[in-house]
Amino acid sequence: MAKSTGKSEDWEDYKNKLRITKREIRNKRIKYEAKLASNIRNDSKSFFQYIRNKREAKVEIGLLQIDARRLVMGDKEIAEELNKYFVSVFTVEDRSNIPTIKESQGAELRMVAITKEKVLEKLKGLKIDKYPGPDGLHPTILREVAEEIMEALVVIFQPSLESGKVPDDWKITVVTPLFKKGSRQKMDNYRPISLTSVIGKILESIGKDEISKFLQVHGRIRKSLHEFSKGRSCLTNLLEFFEEITSRLDQGTPVDIIYLDFQKAFDKVPHER
Repeated sequence: MAKSTGKSEDWEDYKNKLRITKREIRNKRIKYEAKLASNIRNDSKSFFQYIRNKREAKVEIGLLQIDARRLVMGDKEIAEELNKYFVSVFTVEDRSNIPTIKESQGAELRMVAITKEKVLEKLKGLKIDKYPGPDGLHPTILREVAEEIMEALVVIFQPSLESGKVPDDWKITVVTPLFKKGSRQKMDNYRPISLTSVIGKILESIGKDEISKFLQVHGRIRKSLHEFSKGRSCLTNLLEFFEEITSRLDQGTPVDIIYLDFQKAFDKVPHER
């Protein structure tokens, strides 16, 4: 408005609103950073991710080496080559050779009940620093309208679980190459990160919670499993490992340690099993 009128009072009004806006943004940022710092014991991942995002500059892939003789450049060509590479390391298993799993004679998880309380808890727990999926629905928006949409999501989620089908839109994924280490020109130094619908991931999270609870209650999860187990992590694994090693050394028992690192382990998991 100030540009169109050129009046000094309009420019003064613009400057005042600009100062107020900048102050509000600064105060919000300070509160957000203070919240991250105070919650570092419970959620250190969000804290350090925020620090990394502040420190690291976004680097584009300028050149990509396909083989000893060929380099490609340009966003479209690089995206196509990375897509081919990611597909090549993905395991597509012959379903005819999948071993038969014996039916369990114990308790079974027949059905997961989707309630408003479960959906609301997941919506309120969404992290606002996460990216939206292909549908563009940002976690911040979903958190703000959580109480208004929870009943509608129950109506969608429950039939989806009962029928074993999900909306096609939830299957669409935006794949982003994430650089790991080494040369930025080598394709095998990138791993794919898939961004899917946040709403679809809420249903997945509810299902995962119920399955994990069932497995824990019925003793189906081995105590040796630490990763992807609630209350356990790489740190608890290391603590148990060092406790075992030091105990054996104190007893004078020889110890041999073998480390295995599976290349592209997550990409090669056979999903048909």
